[in-house]
Amino acid sequence: FYADLIRRSGFLTTPDLIVGTLLVVLVFEAARRLMGLPLAVIAFIFLAYCFVGNHLPPPFIHRGYDFAQLVDTFAFGTEGIYGTPVYVSAAYIFIFVVFAAFLERAGMIALFNDFALGLVGSWRGGPAQVCVLSSALMGTISGSGVANVVASGQFTIPLMKRFGFRSAFAGAVEATSSMGGQIMPPVMGAVAFIMAETLNIPYAEVVKAAIIPALLYFGACFWQVHLEAGKAGLHGMAKAELPNPWEAVRKHWPLVLPLAVLVYLLFAGYTPIFAGTMGLALTIVLILGTPLAALIGPLAFRVVFW
Repeated sequence: FYADLIRRSGFLTTPDLIVGTLLVVLVFEAARRLMGLPLAVIAFIFLAYCFVGNHLPPPFIHRGYDFAQLVDTFAFGTEGIYGTPVYVSAAYIFIFVVFAAFLERAGMIALFNDFALGLVGSWRGGPAQVCVLSSALMGTISGSGVANVVASGQFTIPLMKRFGFRSAFAGAVEATSSMGGQIMPPVMGAVAFIMAETLNIPYAEVVKAAIIPALLYFGACFWQVHLEAGKAGLHGMAKAELPNPWEAVRKHWPLVLPLAVLVYLLFAGYTPIFAGTMGLALTIVLILGTPLAALIGPLAFRVVFW
C-alpha cells in the first residue's frame, strides 16, 4: 500500500479521497475535544481560506486549490498531518515521556521534593522556593508543564497556603515554575525536538542554548518569591522540620545515574533516541535490580560478576 501510495502521489483515487477526508474530519474533532472549540474554529477558517482565497482581493489572494490537492497535502503529504511534529512525537517524545514516567515511579519525585525542602525550605518564603526548585528539578526529566504541575503541585500548593501565601499566588508560582520545565535541559518540551529536526542540528546544541535562559527564568522566579515573601512578612520553615538534602541524595543516588547517562550520551554526539533508550533501559534495571539486590544481598552480586 505504501509503495502504491508513493507511486501515485498527487493522483489520489476515490478511496484515498474518502479516507483522507475522514482523517481531516477526525483531526478537527480531536482538536475540538482536547483543545476546545476556538482552536478548531480557527483551523476551519484557514481551511476555508484555501478554497476561497482566489476570490479575495490582494494581498490575500492566491491561485486557488481544489479539494483533491488539499486532501493530498493534509492527509498524505509530509507537510500535513503526518509532518514533522507527528514524526518528532513518535520518534523522540514518546521515549522521553516513558523515561520520565519510569523515573517518577522509581522515586525521583521524592528525591526532588526532599532535596528542595532541605536546601531552600528555610529561606524566606521557603515553601514557594521549594516549589520553584522542585519544578526546576522535575523539568530535567519531564518537558511537560502539565506533568510538572500534577507531580509537584499536589504537595507544594497546600504547603505554600499553610505557611501564609495567598491561594492565587501559590497557584501562580506552581504554574509559572512548572511551565519552565519546557525549557529546562536535558529533557525539554516538544518544540525543542522540533527545532532540532527542522534546523537539522544536534539536539545537544538546543540543550546548550537553553541552559542560560532556563537558569535566568528560574532565577527570576526565585527572586519574585523572595520579594513577595518579604512584602507579606513570611519566613522560611524551621530547619528542624526539614529533611537533610544530602541524606536524600545519598538514599536515592542511583536514580541520578539514568539522567547522568542521558546527558553524557547527548553531549557525546549520540542521537536523542539512543540516549533516551539507554536512560530508560538503565532505569528499568535500577527498578528491577534494587529489590533483587536487597533480597539476595551484595555478596551474591560479587560472586556473579567476579
